[in-house]
Amino acid sequence: MSYWEITPFVGVGELRFGTPRPETRALIGQNFETIKISPLDINTTDVYKEAGLHLEYDQQDNLETVVVWFWAYPDYADPKYNNIHFFNKRLSVVLKQFAEIGYVPRFDDDGYFFDELGFVLSGSESAGSGEAIEGDEVVHDISIYREGYYEFYDEYYKNLKST
Repeated sequence: MSYWEITPFVGVGELRFGTPRPETRALIGQNFETIKISPLDINTTDVYKEAGLHLEYDQQDNLETVVVWFWAYPDYADPKYNNIHFFNKRLSVVLKQFAEIGYVPRFDDDGYFFDELGFVLSGSESAGSGEAIEGDEVVHDISIYREGYYEFYDEYYKNLKST
């Protein structure tokens, strides 16, 4: 497993937001599938199943979000911030570690948003083992995004609804 440092609103590991799609493919490799997650999406997503990565792109085909799925593909990458790791950890432990360094996320149905750090965590009852962990969730995935990502898409979807 390699550890990828999160640089808020800049990127994670060697991946940098704003990088053109061909350059990100050169970094990660050519074993991917390109899909459209939702019919409303602006662009397609490169899915690296074996790596547990979703790389999402903006209208100009530049990287804007990196999603790491821990539950299915635990051996590829473990993003970290300030030496806090996420893989195979209970959300309560991770949230406590962040609180200790002064970060408390906001929560909504999509997960725990660390708005000032540019990522959101979501959990599941198990880490792919099929066994529930009573009273706590394991970090399931992390979405790391560029500055302004959620503001842009909130406005984009709001405008779609009004047309």
